[in-house]
Amino acid sequence: LPSAAAAIASALLSEVFGFTSGLSGYWRRGLVDWGVASKFLVISVPFSFLGAIAASSVAGNPQLLRAVYAALMIGLSVFLTLSDNSSQQQQFQQQQQQQQQDEFDQECPVPDDDNQIRTKTAADGTVYEYLMPQTTPVAASATSFGAALTGLLGVGIGEV
Repeated sequence: LPSAAAAIASALLSEVFGFTSGLSGYWRRGLVDWGVASKFLVISVPFSFLGAIAASSVAGNPQLLRAVYAALMIGLSVFLTLSDNSSQQQQFQQQQQQQQQDEFDQECPVPDDDNQIRTKTAADGTVYEYLMPQTTPVAASATSFGAALTGLLGVGIGEV
């Protein structure tokens, strides 16, 4: 592509098609909880536009663009290298097995304060119950960062 700005625009366009494809598949299956999704959209859409606006200044300076992307990759590699996921995964699997056993033995009571438990019935009739995601400052910050990153560099947090 002729410029960094064109590359970012192309990446953003492919993100839009990729996200739309995934969303339409989940929507057709009746698996989108718009009440939960709207809480993320209220934060992510404005920040993705802010990132896209900032992209024009970053794209004008290819060195800065490379530095931002390199810093992001180095930060991610350090995080992945230093995180100990094997023990966390084992602990999570043990918790899942124990939870399944508890459900067989007795009903697992979870308080339904402030609509914490959500129920979604898919198009095929499968009923899903899950806890409402917590809207904490940390969650809002992570959503804001991911959205701004998507707008700025044309990559979603999932690709990074």
